[in-house]
Amino acid sequence: MDEPGDPGPPPASDTAPSAKALEELSEPLDPVEANAEALPAGATLAPEDEEPITVLRLLRDGSPLRLYEARQDEDEETLWLWEKAGGSAALLTAEGVLLRKARCPMFPRVQASFYLDGRSYTHPRMKLPARRSGWPTDCGTAALGRAGTSWDAYYLATERCDGETLAELLAAGKLEPPRAISVLSQVAFALTKLHAAGFVHLGLRPAVIVPGRPTKVIDFSDVTCIGEPPSRKFYHAGYSPPELLKGEPADVRSDVYAVGAMLFHAMGGKPIAETGVELMAWEPETPVAGVPQILNRCLGDKESRYASAAELHRDLVRLVKRLTPPVRYAVGAATSIGLEPTRITNQDAFTYCLGSSVCEEESQSWLMACVADGMGGMEAGEVASRTVVTSLEAQAQASFSARSLSSPEAQVGEVKKWVHGANEQVVAALESRRAKGGSTVVCACLVDNRLTIAHVGDCRIYFVRDGEARLLTRDHSLAMALVMQGEIGIDEVRRHRERSAVTRSLGDRRSMPEYTVDGLEQVTGTPTMELEAGDTLLLCSDGVWEPLGEEELIAPLASHGSDLNAAAGAILAATLTRGGGDNATAVLVRLT
Repeated sequence: MDEPGDPGPPPASDTAPSAKALEELSEPLDPVEANAEALPAGATLAPEDEEPITVLRLLRDGSPLRLYEARQDEDEETLWLWEKAGGSAALLTAEGVLLRKARCPMFPRVQASFYLDGRSYTHPRMKLPARRSGWPTDCGTAALGRAGTSWDAYYLATERCDGETLAELLAAGKLEPPRAISVLSQVAFALTKLHAAGFVHLGLRPAVIVPGRPTKVIDFSDVTCIGEPPSRKFYHAGYSPPELLKGEPADVRSDVYAVGAMLFHAMGGKPIAETGVELMAWEPETPVAGVPQILNRCLGDKESRYASAAELHRDLVRLVKRLTPPVRYAVGAATSIGLEPTRITNQDAFTYCLGSSVCEEESQSWLMACVADGMGGMEAGEVASRTVVTSLEAQAQASFSARSLSSPEAQVGEVKKWVHGANEQVVAALESRRAKGGSTVVCACLVDNRLTIAHVGDCRIYFVRDGEARLLTRDHSLAMALVMQGEIGIDEVRRHRERSAVTRSLGDRRSMPEYTVDGLEQVTGTPTMELEAGDTLLLCSDGVWEPLGEEELIAPLASHGSDLNAAAGAILAATLTRGGGDNATAVLVRLT
């Protein structure tokens, strides 16, 4: 019992798992184990070879299985602490061993696992006898029999897996078909890891799935080795396969059935009847092509089901891709010769190309946009910038047609290769005219919503989200070098006398060193980034960003809404208002 005056565990907060979220994790109450009181708030467990764990509160009491919120270190986030006492402690022990063996992002990450005799702990206001040595964390099935007395307890500390469960989302009607299928595709992937480790889950149902990034499976109490019978008799109506009632050896196809049953529930919009799935009578309000075919291979006799979770995962991923709306892009652009009286040609150039492809395996949208700023006069700068954009467009079209940008790594490499190829074309074009010059360039490549860039010189790319602009490039100029050395601030670049003295450009030499072409990693630390609907990219030459601050650059995006051509024109009008004498070009790209 708690000491007199002990307030006991505080009430669960909004972040604690709801009763519905965990209602199916309870087990029959063992009268012998019912005497074990829940740990009070503030109790500290000090297992051998583990950091002490302090209980913050009881989240759920389903003796002999309890769940606490706890903390292992003051500087770390809180965790979940599972406790099983008496003879059933062996089940939680097996769960800890499993989670360490079958590592998967969809499974809770184990922080600690240990066994205590007599549930020894330190109360915030009293001390109890010292605990017995903890079990090794890699204990196998031979050690499971050690949890035998009524006061023995096993503890499993895992990361928190907060959020509404699949059961709660389905009951509230919050899950649209594409998301439901995406969640179940993640569950199927997790099963491939579990099965590869030699286990079958057997207890899958909506109450133990927490959708998220990634989706989590939060209960493994009935996991069984493949080919062995379950350790206890149980049945989750609607989600357990018929063979579970017969006590047959664990088979991976039993988990396939459970995923199919959850898909049946999600697509039908109604809970499964106590009598189980009735596939022939299924009439969903909104039929989804592809779902009946998957259900047919999940919910029939064991012999007719998918032979593996990998096959099921493959078909669910295909279905997700079919249901996912293709990425669309909106583009607007404008260019100006500027106000300088001596300029008789516009040495800026830009281009963009976009497209999409759809097939059974996947659908993909793509876009390339670039801005080039020529240097060296009409016979050099104009030729150089035109050569750059023509070369980049041709190479991009070839890469997209060959579908050679599917992976992030390939996309990063290809875009930089385009710029190296454009440099060779510029050198050849200038040599044929016996002219000296070159061009700066900035190039953006989108494959669906994945962005990569390539950059040489002082053209820029700004990323705009929710009215905030972020510069994604770092000028290759003497002024920017002073910024990097800490001698001037980034805002001073616009007014610095060396702002136009570029340190890198295309056309200098036929073979450029690899380091010449920058990507996203120089600014963001990562070679790619994911864009969201509504995000906008502004590609521009120095004739745009020098006279305008960032707020002035993006103001037209708000005032002109979806008309990106009008917004680009307004940006250039603002540069002229500021007396912009240089050639100026702005290209806007938005994910719609």
